[in-house]
Amino acid sequence: MNDRRPADPPKLNQRRRAVYGALKSLFGERPAVVSGCFRLWEREFANLPHFVVTRFVSRCTETVGMSDAERIALTRRTFELMAKPYESLERYPDDLLAATGEPAPAAPVAAPAPAATAARTPSSFVAAAALPAEAIIAGAVGRSLLSPLRAQARSKPTLLGEIVGDAARHARLPEVLRERITTWCSNGGADDAVLADLDLESLRQWVHVLYLAACDASGPVAADRLLAQSISRAGALPAAVEFPPDQLL
Repeated sequence: MNDRRPADPPKLNQRRRAVYGALKSLFGERPAVVSGCFRLWEREFANLPHFVVTRFVSRCTETVGMSDAERIALTRRTFELMAKPYESLERYPDDLLAATGEPAPAAPVAAPAPAATAARTPSSFVAAAALPAEAIIAGAVGRSLLSPLRAQARSKPTLLGEIVGDAARHARLPEVLRERITTWCSNGGADDAVLADLDLESLRQWVHVLYLAACDASGPVAADRLLAQSISRAGALPAAVEFPPDQLL
């Protein structure tokens, strides 16, 4: 039960320990799931520099089958452990690295429940009218959450849409909303008209997806701080009198 430090880079082992600890804490009574998902991490995600937690959990869900509650819990627990000091994390068994080519155990995956699809109004018609307060506030909060992702994506302009698209799929956002949010993000959040016809639940999903992407880009602690700052700043806008931004949480 000794992991490979310092032979491997410390950050690599930090993430290995976090992934192993999250899997074990949730699926300790299902060792095949723990070992299969850990090896999946090693094969597909361990050496990627950023934006991997939501993708990893989505792949686990596809491969071994997880309920929505398990998927959410694994995402949250992995982010939590990745923010903890290396020495405080549980070591992973070396034998889990010995056969990383072994496929993860297959299990039937329950079909996701059909999600409600937001009504879509062409943005050209919406833009002609004044934006509702909730669209103004959601746009302001969203742009603040985009800041760490935009910094990461400077070297590859298409990366921003890819990051948010991954988070949107992980959150099982309805397809029509996935299309909107990736387009909005690719434009740097410049066109809030696409938010104007969305109901409150859709706007909350929108903000949640951007929060997940910010977690992948900068870690959960920084993302929590950024979300709080975004809500506070939006609260100073005139539209906040009509629509308090904390309704988006």
